[in-house]
Amino acid sequence: VFAGNDISSEALVSKLAYVKNKKFAINVISKSGTTLEPSIAFREFRILLEEKVGKDKASKFIAATTDARKGLLFELATRKNYTKFIVPDDVGGR
Repeated sequence: VFAGNDISSEALVSKLAYVKNKKFAINVISKSGTTLEPSIAFREFRILLEEKVGKDKASKFIAATTDARKGLLFELATRKNYTKFIVPDDVGGR
């Protein structure tokens, strides 16, 4: 499921309902971590995942594709011990 490319609440609710009874993992992609659409989608999917597997286990199922050294998503991924994939410096946002 691809989410976080728009701010349609109906689309997000539909995607959350689709994965609710399935096993899933999350790869949140944002160089800065401040882009609205992926931030909203990530928050909602993370909440659902934490409800399903528990807050401690959820971090094993979350990856962040983000900047190598800075940004809100980088800081969160470091703090929560998410797997990190790096967006190269020469690749811009959006």
